[in-house]
Amino acid sequence: MTTPTDTSRISSEIRQATFTVRRRGLDEQEVGDYLSQLAMAVQRLEEDNARLRADLRTKEEEKHSEPISAQAVIMFAEAQKVADSLIDEAVTHARDLMMSARAQQRDIVRDAHDAATEAVRKVEPLAQTTEGTRYDHPIPEIEYVRTFAKVAQIQLRSVLDALTEQVDALGEMPKLETTQKRLEPPVGP
Repeated sequence: MTTPTDTSRISSEIRQATFTVRRRGLDEQEVGDYLSQLAMAVQRLEEDNARLRADLRTKEEEKHSEPISAQAVIMFAEAQKVADSLIDEAVTHARDLMMSARAQQRDIVRDAHDAATEAVRKVEPLAQTTEGTRYDHPIPEIEYVRTFAKVAQIQLRSVLDALTEQVDALGEMPKLETTQKRLEPPVGP
């Protein structure tokens, strides 16, 4: 899986993100749709940010010595609110995906336990018919279920790690507060 690294290219990196395909994992179409929606939202924010920066540069060039208007400060505040809202939504969705992954893990473990119980149930009559002999070889069905459970645990762990990385990457988006502080006119006599 790839992770976004440069904030100026997050939307394109989201669109190009790849994930390892694993059995019984998340629905590829749903993940792709979500990433596409997320990439479009981030792209809109990047475009808004670029437009606001261009507007700000233009206004600074026009009024080099004049303080920034209240309208520009309001626009930056609104952009920050939108960015914070999108981050909150992404964090909430990532949390939901993690809960879903955990539920899938419980289901997989339960299914593996049921399959192992069924395998033992099938083998018990065989064991009773050979009371005098001892069977020391692993039963292929139990080994299969054991291997399946281990693989499922590894897959779910990697899904949770990937989601955590995505949430961490979203949490590192630049804040506009420092820009606002620089742009506020000095208070004085």
